[in-house]
Amino acid sequence: MQKLGDHPESIKCYEKAILLEKKNPKFYYNLGSCFQILRKYDKAIIQYEKASSLRSGYARAYQNKGVCLEKLGNYKEAIKCYDSVISIQPKDAKAFYLQGRCLESLGQHKVAIKYFESAISRNPQDASSYYHKGLCLEKLGEYKQAIEFCDQAICRGLKNTNVYYMKGACFKNLGQCQEAIPCYNKAFFYYEMKKLDSSK
Repeated sequence: MQKLGDHPESIKCYEKAILLEKKNPKFYYNLGSCFQILRKYDKAIIQYEKASSLRSGYARAYQNKGVCLEKLGNYKEAIKCYDSVISIQPKDAKAFYLQGRCLESLGQHKVAIKYFESAISRNPQDASSYYHKGLCLEKLGEYKQAIEFCDQAICRGLKNTNVYYMKGACFKNLGQCQEAIPCYNKAFFYYEMKKLDSSK
């Protein structure tokens, strides 16, 4: 049922399953996933905590708990979750990316860059890590490098308003307004495309 998208019904099923088998961590994890999809992050966190208490080293439960904490703006606690994932699965590129994103939200851009670099080294095709490293470089005033990482993200398929707007802003800050204009035009184009898609 969860795969079919009937999450409220799935919640009822997992709650019944838990009554019959209270020590199955997968049931708690799946219940947490349903709450997370429904944006009931506090409830999801409780279920992920139960899942990880029943299965040692349950990396996915720690990671999803971290995502929920991040959604609630609790970046410091989310970082602890991602630290746990990294210690369990040191080759997990996504955990490094998520850790970097939290550090970025806390304004720790130099440290965040190191995590995005770790994510890239583990998954060189992850466009989001290039984009967020570029975003951190832009915040640090490293505009030329930020443009390079925007281009890396774009060539890996990340083509949206944000990446082109940031690239345009970097050119503008470098005093290269002629180069900034086509970037802003593309940013506007993707903004309009998104509006059209959402209106369908």
